[in-house]
Amino acid sequence: MKLARRPEYVNQCDCSVCLRIGAAWGYFGNGEVTIEGETGRFQPSDIAEPGLSFHFCPSCGSTTNWAALAHAPRERMGVNMRLFKPGDLDGLEARFSDGLGREGAGPRPPDRHAPITVRERWPT
Repeated sequence: MKLARRPEYVNQCDCSVCLRIGAAWGYFGNGEVTIEGETGRFQPSDIAEPGLSFHFCPSCGSTTNWAALAHAPRERMGVNMRLFKPGDLDGLEARFSDGLGREGAGPRPPDRHAPITVRERWPT
């Protein structure tokens, strides 16, 4: 996976999917990420009309990214920043969104607590 830049921050969502796959997302424009090789994918089964597909490495099973489905286009995608060394993320803010607290298309709930740096979250 090649990224055009570092993400602005790393988001640790706790929605029903992210909580289970353990991803920490960096967000990028669709043209800012190059994925080399094959990925498998799945769509959440607990959501009536999912708007995202989650991709993973078929060799090791690691979640690589999420991408919008055709019926729900977005201008960005999420990349699992846990695939990178913590040192590569030095200085980035880690945010903790309340994905479980969000239901439907309403307003986004406040973050669960104040942001910290990635180094504080993932010490080496």
